[in-house]
Amino acid sequence: MAKSNKNDSGSAGGGSKRGAAVASNVGVQAGQIGWALMLVAGIAAVGAFATLFAVWMRTKTPGSADQLRIAMDEYVAGRHEIAERLADSVAVDAEKQPELDHLRTFLLGASGLSQAIKIEDAQEMRKRIAETAPLLERLDKSGFPPGRSAEGRRLLGLALNAAGRFEDAIIPMEEAMEENPIYERELLLPLAAAKLRATGVKADRAMEDIGRFLSLPNLPKTLLDDAAILKARANTALGLWEGVGEALADVNPETHQDQRDLTLALSYIAQAREVLKEQAILAGSEERKVLPKGTQDDSEMPRREIPLVAKELLSEAISLMDELNHRNDLDWGATTKYLTGIAYRLAGRDKDALGVLASLRQNTKHPAEAVAAGIEEVELLAETGHFRDAVMAAKAIVRDTVDPIAFDPKWISLPEFRTRLENAAQVMLAGEGYEHAIEFAKILPPMVDPTEALRLEAVSYMDWAKSLEKSPRPPIPSEAAERLSQIRAKYRQAGTKYQQVAKLQFAEPEYIDLTWQAIDAYQAGRSYEESLALLDEYLTYEERSRRPRGLLAQGRALLSLDRPKEALRPLMDLIEEYPRDSLRYEARLLSAIARGELDEVELPRKLLEQNLEDEMLSPQSPVFRDSLFVLGELLYRKALRQHLEVTAPKTLVGRISPGDQPSSELSQALEANQEVLKLAIERLRQAQHRDRSYDNESRARRATYLFAEANRLASFWPSIQAADPDTIDTARRQKEKERKDYLNEAHTSFAALRKELASIVSERSELLPWEQAMLRNSFMGVADTLFELEEYGLAADAYQTASQEYLNEPLALEALLQQSRCYDQLGRTAEAKRIFQQASKVLDRLPVETEPTFAETTRYDRADWQSLLNWLQKT
Repeated sequence: MAKSNKNDSGSAGGGSKRGAAVASNVGVQAGQIGWALMLVAGIAAVGAFATLFAVWMRTKTPGSADQLRIAMDEYVAGRHEIAERLADSVAVDAEKQPELDHLRTFLLGASGLSQAIKIEDAQEMRKRIAETAPLLERLDKSGFPPGRSAEGRRLLGLALNAAGRFEDAIIPMEEAMEENPIYERELLLPLAAAKLRATGVKADRAMEDIGRFLSLPNLPKTLLDDAAILKARANTALGLWEGVGEALADVNPETHQDQRDLTLALSYIAQAREVLKEQAILAGSEERKVLPKGTQDDSEMPRREIPLVAKELLSEAISLMDELNHRNDLDWGATTKYLTGIAYRLAGRDKDALGVLASLRQNTKHPAEAVAAGIEEVELLAETGHFRDAVMAAKAIVRDTVDPIAFDPKWISLPEFRTRLENAAQVMLAGEGYEHAIEFAKILPPMVDPTEALRLEAVSYMDWAKSLEKSPRPPIPSEAAERLSQIRAKYRQAGTKYQQVAKLQFAEPEYIDLTWQAIDAYQAGRSYEESLALLDEYLTYEERSRRPRGLLAQGRALLSLDRPKEALRPLMDLIEEYPRDSLRYEARLLSAIARGELDEVELPRKLLEQNLEDEMLSPQSPVFRDSLFVLGELLYRKALRQHLEVTAPKTLVGRISPGDQPSSELSQALEANQEVLKLAIERLRQAQHRDRSYDNESRARRATYLFAEANRLASFWPSIQAADPDTIDTARRQKEKERKDYLNEAHTSFAALRKELASIVSERSELLPWEQAMLRNSFMGVADTLFELEEYGLAADAYQTASQEYLNEPLALEALLQQSRCYDQLGRTAEAKRIFQQASKVLDRLPVETEPTFAETTRYDRADWQSLLNWLQKT
């Protein structure tokens, strides 16, 4: 149709090109206008010519009002194309002449729709309706010309219904009949049909319209049969199966046999679907389970028992389709194949259903059946685990229906088509076909809103990452590291997609939630820089009650980027401004970690103890367990730092050792540090117990290691006290017992950890770097505690075990040197000397590649070890 010219928005210019064919400008002579219009009308439009002649005689140059009046005469006379062209040639200032603008818009819209609904080619009809309907939709809101509202809404309702916009068609048709009841005979059945197809509209409302239609007088038999067919379909929608047969009983078989059989078959299929649905509900499951990823063999498809009544109903439907096809296969072939495919699918005959549906999609020239069969095929392929095939089938039907405007709603509406495509993707996700779901999402536009397609991609990446997280951890550390990298990459990809969706939805209320989803995904993927860029935006627009999660995320990101001082600002804002928010516990935890990074101790300790002492925080929660471990580690590191400070060389003879008499000041410092160690030991004991209870074995091992080190460290002060000559015997024995108790705890923990880590080595043949370090230290820790317990024979054996375990590493030198010390204590001097020779050979064999590890695992570099061993062998 001719589109509205620019005068709709106030332009003073002329009409469109077709309007220019009628009159080149507003100021042409009257005779020129008359002859031009006569030519357009083919001279046969005598009424229009008479009107034009009268206008010419009266005004010489007809104005916009006169031209629109002429166009209205043509419209009323049924010459819609002429009326449209005449109206399109008129220039109207919408602001100065609103009445004329409304009239012109009505003529363009009504004439265009009147022509559109008569177009035989369904796709062309829908395209024309899509172009023209907005004109009358605009008038439906702003107001029709006087006396034209009922007619305009009638045309609008019929056109929208024909285009498949069933929900939008209902109100215009209802209002048209309310304003002018004469339209009931024409509109009641289309209205009922629209209500049956519209989403969310109950079928009983359609039944009321059918009843109103049947109450009209003097209805011809053909219309009565049409109403009966529609009534049968309404009964099907309502599940009133007996009413279907009753409605069809009086239908004339000569004129409506095909429609009757089709309606009956649809009813049988609906009944079977209802039976299967009830069976699924009773079984407590869906109609069909989704096959796991990778299942491709039909023999592996999960079968379900089909109730006999459902089998019989579906068999009846297939028989009716066969009869219908044999009567007239040219007209009904596509329809019968489509419904047969549905019946096969419901009957559990998946292979037969796929064969029929795929053949119909690929070979039919009927777009409606091709699309409907295609979506059934896509769903069935997805449900049976054939994800790749489902993607290819979806790509084909989206490609063939690339223009949503031309979509044929005969079997499914465009919204339903879009929804079912999206649901098929969800089936893939449920079956762990994440890669295929992402590919599927990319092919959906333009049939599916690009925003929704992007959202589906984001969800797919997010679910993929979560699935990888839940899967068993690979036993080999390198494989575990690769898995972790994959997980984080998927989270980052989800964040990118969510961010893209958020940009597209910037003006929508969900923009903030989408931004948060992007932030959450980025942080899960350790992309903290990207999350920080979004967090400023998020915190600017988010409502106050939901800001705590943003503040927490901001603090976490800054802390992870090694910016602890900056991280404290949002974290402390959360703690102080939202003292009752549940996120305050995690904010305290992160604040404590940040302050620990800044070498603070007392304030982070206070924050962590607040968490542990808060009755509202469950001891079973991850934050409670994290707080427990972090507090234990914080106390241990404080005690270790203090121990190194107070035991640094105070005199020329070196560090303080048992037998020395520390000053009063040093004694007070050691006593205070001992209290910190006791607290650290208790918290680490609790931490390892809780982490093992909740299967956090990795951190439980770290807690065990720190617990052992803390006990070993705690044995130092009692050893000093026990060796002090001024200590009375009772106190000396008590301190000696205390020292041994700490050392025994340390020895037991080191031994248990060594055994646990060694078993892991035997299972997966490889440890992570920090696990390797703990294992080395545990070998030495077992030996060192035995040495300090004066179990020199056992200690020598333990050092020997350590040296053999790390024979090709610098640590072997430390173990051998300590082994020689044990032999010295046992009076086995010759053996101690031999150990020095053995150590020299080990040093010579150590490859150059081990050079960096000397400083990491021993007290000297290679040259110093060489000098030391040479000196020891000479003495």
